[in-house]
Amino acid sequence: LHAWVCPFSPPVGARLARAGVKEGDRLDAALLKTDDALARQHAQTDWCADWYDEQRREAVVKNPF
Repeated sequence: LHAWVCPFSPPVGARLARAGVKEGDRLDAALLKTDDALARQHAQTDWCADWYDEQRREAVVKNPF
């Protein structure tokens, strides 16, 4: 029985999305900046999850047992 060893994540997985809201920004602009940063972070999380899924699929194909 072989255990799958989770590979190290790619560097893109460690990046943080920053909103860049500054003191004095209008509330509507701050909300848009924050929403954009959250969308970028979600997209990055999705990409990393897909990357891990692909790594696991490749590991199973190489070593089906």
